[in-house]
Amino acid sequence: MILKELKGHSGCKVYLCRDRKTKYVRKVSGSPSYNERLLIQIEKQKSFDNSYVRAPRVLRCGYNKGLVYFDMEYINGVPFNNYIHFNTIQNIDPIFTKLSSFIKSNLSTTSDLTNAIHQKLDSINTGSLSVSRHKQYCLDFDWSKIECGYCHGDLTFENMLVYKGDVYLIDFLDSFINTPFIDCAKVLQDIVLRWSWRRSDITPFVKNIHLYDNLVRSLSEDEREIVKRLLVLNVLRIVPYTKEKTDVNFIQNALEYLESRFIK
Repeated sequence: MILKELKGHSGCKVYLCRDRKTKYVRKVSGSPSYNERLLIQIEKQKSFDNSYVRAPRVLRCGYNKGLVYFDMEYINGVPFNNYIHFNTIQNIDPIFTKLSSFIKSNLSTTSDLTNAIHQKLDSINTGSLSVSRHKQYCLDFDWSKIECGYCHGDLTFENMLVYKGDVYLIDFLDSFINTPFIDCAKVLQDIVLRWSWRRSDITPFVKNIHLYDNLVRSLSEDEREIVKRLLVLNVLRIVPYTKEKTDVNFIQNALEYLESRFIK
């Protein structure tokens, strides 16, 4: 039985359901063309295993009227962006440490990402936006020896639930490159650009500055350069999907900020 529809950001439908006395969450593909991506997400979530953070258990999956769906364990947690807003730094730091440790634990092999980066930049349709300097900033880097490994794919604060001191990751996505630095760039997207607060009038600036300092200290100078360029690339990747006025304004402001901050 469906109790209510939950807020989602991927175009999929998400529902809170109940089977007898047990609550669970059902996620349904937004269209047949999205089925394959949702199947990848299901497999990533089912196979997820990490000592620092967790993921809701996948209970079942299948097709309904041509659309892929899956049911997962209901975690009555708080999105990390809300947790930051309502908690002290003393409470936030242990959660953020788990998150940072998760990202670092996934670094494994070294790969040449040059072609993947170039192809992705070529494929992004940014319309009338002036982004040539942003794209060149991403290209002007040696991508030939980048540490790769498992990545969540969309590690924004909205996709992390805090429950009883544990961190649960949701909304896993496939990624055009598999490197934990993509996840790190998504975290930076929240801390620096305030993506998860784009529809809020209030942002915890001081706490975000504190988290930024912690994140930067955990990275080497070379790693910082990788993450900064992937942050710019992530914002460019969002451009074709921005429809709502709030998101359009966010992207325009983000690109201007990144140009003034990073691009010389």
